[in-house]
Amino acid sequence: MLGLDASFATINQATFTRMKGLGYGIFIEDCWTGGYANNPSLRAVAEPNLRNAQAAGLIIAIYSNANPWYDVQTSVRETKANAGGMWDAVKVVAVDLEIAGTTEQQAFDLGLAFEAEGKKVCVYTARWVHDRDGNPPWTRLARWPLWVCQADKKPDIGTTRPVASWSATQIIGKQFDTDTGLFGKAVDLNMFEESFFEEEDMNETQLTAILAVFNVLATPRSAGQPLDSYFDPLPDETWAAAWRWLGAPTPPPQPSIGSGRRWLGLIAGDFRR
Repeated sequence: MLGLDASFATINQATFTRMKGLGYGIFIEDCWTGGYANNPSLRAVAEPNLRNAQAAGLIIAIYSNANPWYDVQTSVRETKANAGGMWDAVKVVAVDLEIAGTTEQQAFDLGLAFEAEGKKVCVYTARWVHDRDGNPPWTRLARWPLWVCQADKKPDIGTTRPVASWSATQIIGKQFDTDTGLFGKAVDLNMFEESFFEEEDMNETQLTAILAVFNVLATPRSAGQPLDSYFDPLPDETWAAAWRWLGAPTPPPQPSIGSGRRWLGLIAGDFRR
């Protein structure tokens, strides 16, 4: 799917709608440049851009620059503050690795911090960054998929060359044009694997495992009416598979009363947030 990324451009909903009409379905907003010099300008546009893009029907995501100056806590705090009220709506955060002097460890720690915030992570970088830094392997960063700048004006992920330790199958995005812009707005043009940005649905085993965790951790042992009594039984093998997924070889007795599916979905929804 075609996508856009931007930093300081101000883009209204009508313009995003026009962009979507050309096939651009993903918008990624810069939410931390790695420093404070331009942060007020970024904060002024980031949340409105995300809100306008979502209102126009685009999938939204953000990126945050790893840097050698500020600790992870500062970078996460400022990223969240710039995303503002759209932070919870954002499911994907790209760790941008391009500032000179930034180490692999600093980028890696930032990625872990965003994972701890419940976000799906990828890494953005470019071959020129990799060359500048002496062609390091960046093996730890290859834990996450790659969004790479290859400005050859070809909107085709299949023509993209991986860098460092990433394989071609790990590439989820290609920034193919950084000069053209669109409708007078300073945006970069990309091609993305849409599936990476879509919210994943949990399968029955995962939902059952959530129920299992909920019962074990959230139900007081002294409660007269355990919470699991509100759930219908599932097939024994499904119940057992859920507990094996949690690492427990022997499942406890499963619930037997109530209207299970609706409540299971509600609890799953709570955990997914």
